[in-house]
Amino acid sequence: MQVKNNSFPYPVLSSFTGDYINDAFDLDVEVINQFNQLYLNGTFKLTSPSIDKLIVENKATYLVHVECGLTSFRKALTFKENTFKMPIERQLVKGKLEINGFVVAIEDIQSYSSQNFDEMYESLQFDINKGNILAVTDRIDAIIYEENEDYKDMTSIINIRKSDTEEYMKIDHETDKITIILPKNSYELYAQYAKSAFKEVIITNVIFPALIHVFAQVEHNKKEYEDNRWYQVLKEILEQSGVNIETIGDRGEPGYVVVQKLLHNPVMKSLEAIKMFSEVGEDE
Repeated sequence: MQVKNNSFPYPVLSSFTGDYINDAFDLDVEVINQFNQLYLNGTFKLTSPSIDKLIVENKATYLVHVECGLTSFRKALTFKENTFKMPIERQLVKGKLEINGFVVAIEDIQSYSSQNFDEMYESLQFDINKGNILAVTDRIDAIIYEENEDYKDMTSIINIRKSDTEEYMKIDHETDKITIILPKNSYELYAQYAKSAFKEVIITNVIFPALIHVFAQVEHNKKEYEDNRWYQVLKEILEQSGVNIETIGDRGEPGYVVVQKLLHNPVMKSLEAIKMFSEVGEDE
C-alpha cells in the first residue's frame, strides 16, 4: 500500500509531508514464523504530543495495514498500545508483505491543532472526521522466504482412513505417514464435517490425540522413528519455530502443549465453534 502526499486536506505526520516540526512517527516490525503461522511483532515510535494526547483520550488509535500483492491478502488491525503481535496465516501470503502503520481518528475531532505544525499551518485548527489518517509511517517491505516444500506442513504426513472392522480409533506411525484409522461410522462423520464449521472440533478429537500419542512415542523411542518422513517433517517444523524435538516432554515443554501450538490452539477454536453453533441454535 503506497500512501501519497496529495490526498490530505489537513496536516498529517509523516516523513514525506513536512506538516510537523520536531515530531516523528515510525514503525519497527519483526516477522516471526512459528508453527507455520506468521506473527508481526511491532512497535510504534510516536513523538508527537498532540497526536499522543488523542490516543490517550481514545479519540485516535494505532492501525497496521498488511497486504500481499501475489495473493491479494489484506488485513488491518487497530491497537490501543504502541506494541502489538499480529497473527497471519502462513498459507495466505507469499513473496512479500507490504506493511504500513497509521494513527487514525476513531471519532470526529473538532478544532484539532498542534504547537508543532509547520509554519504553513501555524495557529490553524482542523476538523478531523472519524476514520481520517493523522499519521503514517514509511512502508515496510518484508520478504517471506519460502520453506522447503517437502516440509511445508503436516497435511503431507497425516493420513485418515476408514476401517470396516475396528471399533475404536487407532494410530499407525510405523511408516512414513501417521495414519489415523477410524471406525466406519466415525469416518463417515469425519468426511461429512471435516470442511465445515466443525473443522476445529474434528482436529481436537482426531488429530490432536494422535499427535500427542506420537510425541509420547518420540520422547521414549526417538531413534526408532528418526528415519520416518513424519518425524523429519515434524522436526523441521519445530526447528523453524525454535523448538528442539529432542527436548519435548520430560526434558522440556510437554508434548501436549507443543501439539496445541502446532495445531494453533485447537481446543479453544473447537470450543468457540461449539459456542457459535449453540448461539445460532438459540436464535432460531
